[in-house]
Amino acid sequence: MKLFGYFRSVANKFFHRSQVENDMDEELRSHIQHRADDLERSGLDRAEAERRARIEFGGRERYKEEIHHAIGGQFFTTLY
Repeated sequence: MKLFGYFRSVANKFFHRSQVENDMDEELRSHIQHRADDLERSGLDRAEAERRARIEFGGRERYKEEIHHAIGGQFFTTLY
């Protein structure tokens, strides 16, 4: 029964791909903004804080690929 639930979950993510992508983008933006807030509180101006937060966080695509792989979407991405 757990296997069926897993495949149902993966299929749901596959068919609702655009919503999952939007959710991931929003989550990543949120993390970057929180880090920029921390940097700004430490004395940096906002523009520099945002720039450094993006640099520290790294590439978005890498994290999105890691998330897809973690949820099993990599298999469906290959088919898609």
